[in-house]
Amino acid sequence: MSLVFARALAEFMSAHGVQVTWEPGAEVRGNGQVSAYQGVSVHHTATASSTKSPGVLTAGRPDLSAPLCNSSGPSDGRFHIVAVNPANHAGASGGWDTAPLPKTGLFNKLMWGHETVYEGTKPMNDAQYRTATILGAGVCRLLGHDYDPRWVKFHQGTSVTGKWDPGYASGKTYDINEFRSKVLIVMKGQAPAPVQIKTSEDDTMYISCAKKNVTAIYSGGILTGLASAGEIKSMEGEVAAGRAARQWVEDFTFDALDRRSKLLTGEIKPST
Repeated sequence: MSLVFARALAEFMSAHGVQVTWEPGAEVRGNGQVSAYQGVSVHHTATASSTKSPGVLTAGRPDLSAPLCNSSGPSDGRFHIVAVNPANHAGASGGWDTAPLPKTGLFNKLMWGHETVYEGTKPMNDAQYRTATILGAGVCRLLGHDYDPRWVKFHQGTSVTGKWDPGYASGKTYDINEFRSKVLIVMKGQAPAPVQIKTSEDDTMYISCAKKNVTAIYSGGILTGLASAGEIKSMEGEVAAGRAARQWVEDFTFDALDRRSKLLTGEIKPST
């Protein structure tokens, strides 16, 4: 369930114009618990704002084993998937804004944890905030909470140990009601336009569709073939290192690209 959910979430983010990247090993990384995701919890890393996902998220700390989140939000607005299985980010629940979620010591397996990469003592940038709101909408939609952003949480609202993230100044937490209003705008928005894919002769990338469970090689405006399991494994390492590009798309976008490719190669005629 965890990997299927993560791939669907990645597709949702891509469809809303957010670049998605994967940490090597994210597909199997977790704290050993079985996911039962019901919502999403937003945090700050308390590290310098950066375009890179901090290594501590996958390495852990002396007092807390890795992984420390499911996804991170670097300063360039990306949605970076760190671990698809439960991560150690939420601690126990029971704070003032826990409901409708339960009070439990096993909160991590119920919540997708998103660490926005910035200090917390000053605001996150607009791209990071936008990514977090789209994530909130995606989690709610995929989990059956459409138009109900109560399942989007800040760590401050569920913590029983005095956490105040995500912050905009020292000890000051963003307004959860304002944030949820932005999430609701995404939920109520029109269906996203098909993702625009570059088509120049020099462009080579991978196109993935979670609903179809396929990845295709895309070059010069043409889907040149489905990637094998070995190619996909190699590609994920290349994407993580920034040497290759991967785009998650909706099924209708994949079908449109496939049809256009067949028209360009003459496999089908324009009238079919």
